[in-house]
Amino acid sequence: MKAHSKKLRLIIIIVAVIVFIAATYGVISGMSKVKASSSSEAEVFTATDYLMRMQGVLIDGEYYHKKSSMKTYLIIGLDKTGPIVSSNSYRNLNNADFLLLVVVNSEKKAIRLLEIDRDTMTEVRRLDLFGREIGFVTTQITLSYSYGDGLKTSAENTVKTVGDLFYGLAIDYYFVTNMDGALSILEQFGEVPVLLDKDYTDIDSSYTKGRVVAMDAEEAFRFIRARRGLEEPTNQARVERQTLYLDSLMNYIKVISISYLEMADYLDEENGLSVTNLDLKAVSELYNAFENYTVRNDATLPGEEVEGAENMEFYPDKEALKAYCLEVLYDKY
Repeated sequence: MKAHSKKLRLIIIIVAVIVFIAATYGVISGMSKVKASSSSEAEVFTATDYLMRMQGVLIDGEYYHKKSSMKTYLIIGLDKTGPIVSSNSYRNLNNADFLLLVVVNSEKKAIRLLEIDRDTMTEVRRLDLFGREIGFVTTQITLSYSYGDGLKTSAENTVKTVGDLFYGLAIDYYFVTNMDGALSILEQFGEVPVLLDKDYTDIDSSYTKGRVVAMDAEEAFRFIRARRGLEEPTNQARVERQTLYLDSLMNYIKVISISYLEMADYLDEENGLSVTNLDLKAVSELYNAFENYTVRNDATLPGEEVEGAENMEFYPDKEALKAYCLEVLYDKY
């Protein structure tokens, strides 16, 4: 009986080994053999192809990878004042009121700016009491920051959410600040001349079309944030003003002398003005790019803004989103 039991165990072990070898050989051969398609054409599918496609993104049945000469930065502005502190849980009351994707292409010596409408409807990761992902909720992208501790976890959740919107883009750096931090940063630039492209007299009676307004930090903040009580109270109208100011600021940066070292204090999270994974080297590279590269502000993606059950909802045009990704972010394998 014992001899029979030993023989049975031996047979089971041998069968298991054979199955393991067969499975391993099948995986390896599946990565390296020529696979015949239904049209009898053959495609060489190597282990390298396998790894690249695992790391790439799939758009319309084709695999793409992030441009090798590209660095991406996400600027996140919170709609709160006061120090940025932990909520001591994985929910908080901060929203990502401003989202700016900065794409730096060192090969082309070019920078592309794209503001993401805060009302963009997309899938946002939900976190449980322990910070673990427990699924998705379709809501405004601004709420992605509210899932997390108000610091790093929230920032990373917003970064992932924005990345998912762009077909799984891996964003390199993020910088989070709030209204106090944004005001302090704008003060570093002094008065920025802004040529008004149309009347903004519902914000200030002197803001007539064609006038050049030298906006200090507080005036700029009022101009780019105004929404309630205006003739066009939508976020899209506010994005247009933010684009106008950003264009003016980018032009102004090229003619003034401000050291990137003056921005170093904003990397210190102890001051309560920021949350970031930027270091001084990354800031230096980014500032140098803004001084020397061409800057194109793509404003925001076209789409449809509708009034939802509770809030305004923005739905970006899918074809425009895809076209942007293929032009700016990805190369085909």
